[in-house]
Amino acid sequence: MTRRRLLPLYGGSDTGPRPEARAQVCAALEAGVDPTAVAERVAANVDAFVLEHAALDLPLEARPACARGCSHCCHARVEMTAPEVFVLARFVRADAGRSARVAATAKALEPLDGRGHHLAQIPCALLDDDGACRAYAARPIACRRAHSTDASVCADVHRDPTLDVRVPFAPTLQWNTSSLVLGWLEGLAHGGRPPHQYELHAALTIALAEGDAEARYLAGDDPLRRARTCAADDLPALLGSAVEPER
Repeated sequence: MTRRRLLPLYGGSDTGPRPEARAQVCAALEAGVDPTAVAERVAANVDAFVLEHAALDLPLEARPACARGCSHCCHARVEMTAPEVFVLARFVRADAGRSARVAATAKALEPLDGRGHHLAQIPCALLDDDGACRAYAARPIACRRAHSTDASVCADVHRDPTLDVRVPFAPTLQWNTSSLVLGWLEGLAHGGRPPHQYELHAALTIALAEGDAEARYLAGDDPLRRARTCAADDLPALLGSAVEPER
């Protein structure tokens, strides 16, 4: 059976893992696979890229300097898709007392946009006192692909968030994970699940407080709407529009 070709929806090169991810995500959703299971698979693929990169000998490319407890980047806005929210909600729901902390952080972040969150350096509610992620196994895709090749730069920005510096990254890892994420978003869209973006704490608070939220999402509703930071229809303005193929 020939798989139909799905066109890209956003800008950038349609190469690397992107086309295959787009096709596989869409096919899985159309086959009735739970979107959370698809999200977990994509997250595992991001992790695999990180591990593969660490094993490569790239003399002109530094390796990520991230380590357990290195949480400088965990004081900024994290955006995620609905399936990722529900994966995280299942994990956090079993962590007694964590829901209240998530809700309190969501309240503190409510008046802030992404820039305001960065300047305030409000820590993620899922961090432990030692700076480790309490929900590491279920963390969003954005967290999995975020990295720096110089932790001292991250520490400087954490101390002074007004600094105008660029956090260094590994180009090969960044390119591959970015390509995979574009395929994930496009696969969601082609599969009938608009890839709206949501702020982590606000969306997680809703998912934890409203027991039927995931069921409503699966039925086609958007119970996380109040936590949206970017609607799917606005993503082309953010990510660029796909170039029309030549006929």
